[in-house]
Amino acid sequence: MGALAWVFIWWLTDAVPLGVASMAPLFLFPAFGISSSDAVAKAYMDDVISLVLGSFILALAIEHYNIHRRLALNITSLFCGDPVRPPLLLLGICGTTMFISMWIHNTPCTVMMMPVATGILQRFPRGQAASSSADAHEVRRFSKAVVLGVMYASTIGGMSTLTGTGANIILVGMWSTYFPEQRPITFSSWMSFGFPVALVLFAALWVTLCLMYCSSNTGRALSAYLDRTHLRRELSLLGPMAFAEKMVLAIFGVCFYILSHYKVVSILFGLLSKYKRSEK
Repeated sequence: MGALAWVFIWWLTDAVPLGVASMAPLFLFPAFGISSSDAVAKAYMDDVISLVLGSFILALAIEHYNIHRRLALNITSLFCGDPVRPPLLLLGICGTTMFISMWIHNTPCTVMMMPVATGILQRFPRGQAASSSADAHEVRRFSKAVVLGVMYASTIGGMSTLTGTGANIILVGMWSTYFPEQRPITFSSWMSFGFPVALVLFAALWVTLCLMYCSSNTGRALSAYLDRTHLRRELSLLGPMAFAEKMVLAIFGVCFYILSHYKVVSILFGLLSKYKRSEK
């Protein structure tokens, strides 16, 4: 309890940087005889923690190279319609958010997608800039739908996979700790249950937002300020995909394959280790 109180006081008072406080058990536990340094260090590199760390690193790489923005603009321009169809546009924005949130944590996903959503909303008029009060009302309603859709779609997407949110991974760690005799929860088994549920919730979200914030006049109000030309122009400003972007996508694909085909990869690594031992 004394060690926990020590770390808690450091967190509460910001006496040291948060990273230093989080590493305090590495020297506090051995110093007080609570646990050995080897056991504490092993707990810091648990499978669950490594998975969380890896997903955050991948999210930082996607954000750094604007891959999320390129993906969002491509999908949004596909769903925009000509003339603008607000339900389809809303489906594109929310669907992109849900897809990204399936593979990275929903908090960084929301942080990445909100600038994309607000970049689209900034093209709409504000206040007296609208051509009529009716158009201004429709634009405000649709703007609310976009913001709410990004937030809720990010949460729903996080339910689909183990990497979608930290709570999922923590549950897997607790399951393997308290029920070691039971079958482990794998990426594919979680997705086979979570993804259909997430699809149902996403459909309910989209229908609810369309009924509450989209009307027959919304498309007419938005058409004067947003179309595929605007989105394609913004996409062209990003230029062609750089080598670093392609490498990030390749690593993303490898991680997805390993997570979704865990048994196959385990068998391959097992055969490789046996082959190396036979050579020796």
